[in-house]
This record gives sequence, C-alpha cells and structure tokens, in this order.
Amino acid sequence: MFMQTTKRKENKFAKGAMVLLISALICKVIGALYRIPLSNILGAEGIGLYQLIFPVYSLFLIFASGGIPVALSKLVASCRAKGEEKRSKRFLFQSMILLFFVSIIFAVVFIFLGKQIATFQGNADARLGYVAVGIAIVFASVLTAFRGYFQGYQNMTPTAVSQIIEQLLKLVLGLTFAFLLMQKGTAYGVFGAILGVAVSEIVAFLYLFLAYIIKHKKNDILSIETSTTFYDDFKTLFKMSFPITLSSSIFPLILAIDSFLIVNLLIGNGLTNLESTQIFGVYSGMVNSLVNFPTVVSMALAISLIPEISYSQERGETADLSAVFKIVFFISIPCVFIYFAFSKEIISVLYPNATNLKLLELGASLLRVMAINILYISLLQLSTSILQAKNRSLTSLLNLTIAGVTKVLLTVIFVSSPLGIYGAGVASILCYAIACGLNIIALRGEIDFGLNLKQTSLIFLNSFLALGVAIGFYFLFKLIFSGFISILLALALAGIFYVVISLLMPIFSNNELQKIPLGTKICLLRAKIFSMLKIKKNS
Repeated sequence: MFMQTTKRKENKFAKGAMVLLISALICKVIGALYRIPLSNILGAEGIGLYQLIFPVYSLFLIFASGGIPVALSKLVASCRAKGEEKRSKRFLFQSMILLFFVSIIFAVVFIFLGKQIATFQGNADARLGYVAVGIAIVFASVLTAFRGYFQGYQNMTPTAVSQIIEQLLKLVLGLTFAFLLMQKGTAYGVFGAILGVAVSEIVAFLYLFLAYIIKHKKNDILSIETSTTFYDDFKTLFKMSFPITLSSSIFPLILAIDSFLIVNLLIGNGLTNLESTQIFGVYSGMVNSLVNFPTVVSMALAISLIPEISYSQERGETADLSAVFKIVFFISIPCVFIYFAFSKEIISVLYPNATNLKLLELGASLLRVMAINILYISLLQLSTSILQAKNRSLTSLLNLTIAGVTKVLLTVIFVSSPLGIYGAGVASILCYAIACGLNIIALRGEIDFGLNLKQTSLIFLNSFLALGVAIGFYFLFKLIFSGFISILLALALAGIFYVVISLLMPIFSNNELQKIPLGTKICLLRAKIFSMLKIKKNS
C-alpha cells in the first residue's frame, strides 16, 4: 500500500513538472517570438526603455503577490493531506483579498508617480509605460492566488494554460499595439507593448476564475470542519507568505536597481543617454533573456517541488530529491557550452534589425561572459524552493540578501570602471554564484544531491562531445542553408547525440529516471538502445 502511495505521488509530481515544463517551453518559444520582433520594432533604444520599466513592474508585482502563491500552495497541500477542503478555500479567499488591496496601492503609485520614477531612472520617456503597468499589476497579482490554490492540489494545468494565454495575447496584442503606436514615437511604442501585457493579464485572470468555478468541486478529498478561526488562518497565511515575499523580491529588486543604476553609471562613464539606454537594452533585454531561457526546466521542477515536499512532510514521509539536481546539471552544462561557442551567431540570427555591428559584438561578448549563469540560476531556483518548502524561508532570505547587496556594490564599482557594462555581467555572475552556494551549504546533510564526481565528469565530457558535433554540423550546413537553419539543425543533431550518449553512460539510474517527466518512456528507450548495441546492464 505504501509503495502504491509513493508511486502515485511520484507520478503526480512528474506529471505536474511535465505540464509546467511543456507550458514553460511553449511560453519561452512564444516569448522569443514576441521579444525578437519587439526588439526589431522598438530598436535598441526602445527595448532599453522597455527594460527600464519591466524590472520595476516585476519588483512591485513580487511585493504585491510574490510570497502568497507559494505559501498558499504549501497551505493547500497541507489541508489536502488532512482532508480540510473548506479551510483550503478559506485560504484562497483570504489570499485574494490581500492581493487585491496591496496591488491597488501599487497601481495608484505607477499611474500617478510614473513620470517621477522614469525621470529618476534617467529617461523620462518611460513614463507612459508606467500607466499600462498600473493596469496590469492588479490582475497579475490576483490571478496568482488561483495558481497557488491549484498548485496546492498538484494540478498544474490551470497554471500552465493561463501562462500560455498570457504569452499568446502578449505576442498578438503587444506587437500590434507597439507597431501601431511606434509611428507616434519610441515612448508610445513601448507603451503599446506594455498595454498588450495588461490585456493579457486580464484575460488570464478571467480564465483562472472560470477554471476555479468549474473544477474546484471535483477534487476528491473529504470535506471536514476546521477548528481554526478566520483570523488564525489569516495570520498563518501572512506569517508564512511574508518571508517568502521578501525572499522572492530580492532579485527583482536587484533588477530594478540595475534599471536605475546602470544607465546613470554608463552616462557618468562618458556615454550619451541614447548609447547608455541601447547598451542596457542589449544587456538586460537580449542577453539576460537568452540566459534565462534554459532555466525553464529548473523552474518547472521548483514549482512542483513545493507542494510535493509539503504534502510529504504533513504525512510524515520524505520526498526523494536525488534526481532533480542531476537534471539541472544535465540540462545546464551543455547550454553553457553552446552559448559560449555560438554567442555571435545566436545574437545575430535572433536580433538582426535591433543591433548594429558594434552592439552585436557587445551582445555576443556579454553572452559568452554570462552563459555560466544558466547553471547558477537553475541551482538557485531549485535550492530556494526546497528551503521554502521546508519552512526555512528566512534562511533563503538571508542568503539572497547577502548576494543581492554584494551584487549592487559590485555593479557600482565595476560599471564605473573601464569594464563598463561587462562589469554588470561579472557582478551578476558573482551574485548568483554566492546565492546558490549559500543555499546548497544550508541544505547539505538534509537532502541527497544525487551527483558524484564520476557522473559530473561524464556530463561535462558528453557536453564537450556534443559541442563538437554542433560545431562540425554547423559549418557543414552553412554551405547549404542560411545561418538560422544551420544553427537549428546543428543544435538539434547535437542534442540527440547528447541524450543518446548520456543514456549509454551511468549518469541516471532507472529508478531516478522513473521519477522525472517522461521517465518511463526514457527507460524503455534506454533498454532498446542497450538491446540494439548488445550492452549488458552491468557493463
């Protein structure tokens, strides 16, 4: 019976992680389809303005809602383990009230003080974008309550669908509005892009509300009366969400500070306002977006882990995490290699109209420098979620604060130096390295990281071999196809090679593969490869 329960839980975790992973990949593809033409529509200056506004919006969105969906998913998972359905609905209602009132305050700040914020950032043209941001933040905040509720039941589908709705509408409406309003000037084009974001949040909220009305009665748990009062539960929600909100806000705060600091520091270094905004647009809007793309795997695992660990703890069980860190290394390392080797080709293919030759070279160099952040960000996402799920949010908050303060100080020192914008990249790398290092030290002895020196070495070796395959096929395909097609085909073949050769080596056990998305099918594929090559299991 216990084995059946454990298997059901693992399947539920794997299914939830798979749903979020597919959703995240779809959203990233749509996001790329959005960001690339948007960069070409707005140009380096416009995307620089966009990146001045968006980090501030993201920061205030975290302040308004950051800790509540995570806390709510933990509380709902706990209620689910106890069979307290009514209490889980009460937590949802309390979350929505709290989110609504906080987000309304921030909306007023954006709408009425947007001009002052934009001027302080160094470019008053950003003021129009803050009006659209004021509309977006209310709906973007409240919808996170529904996501946290569904995630507590390990039902990731509503979250996934709502994210896809957001991205699709942002793609269609954001690009349309930006293109039409760009005729009035760059500031209006940026306003149009963010207005598309606002409309997408409204529609996503309506979808989640309808999904709750239709589906929340179908959860197969026993409804029992709760002995706790409304005030007690509200205090529990606030007490749990507050440190998570602070923890979640550290890096959006850093990005927001970057939007205030970097342009002004570059101006102080002798560059013009236009040059500084363009360079910041390349660094933040193009390079950082590419670095964040491969981290969708760790984010999907991180979101799925929180209710999984909370549910297991409530029932006196232990969640097996041995495979998740190994997956992060398996995905991140080859991506670091590829970004380092193909940085110029990737930037030039994706942003042909947004950058001149000088900015292209800058973007390629920054991407090579910052590629290692793929690994650090992935490890940070995973370790932070585990600490939060284990009720150690204050530990993650302290670690992130140390890293964040270090990042701000290093940014001021390095960007003011001859390093210029490269100093921001170096500061970012050190920040993420410190944060994930402190988290892993805090978790040492509590969880099985699942990696040994031999397996780590094999991942690096296979990544290096796959890179060689990618480079070889890229130059071969370039004789026939365009740059975009050549990169696409070369990376696809290198990816297939990497997966197949990794399955032949003792990196993942069959038991570990069973606990990850598509694990059963991967095990069957591995068995077929062993059979075809006549390799024995113990070889």
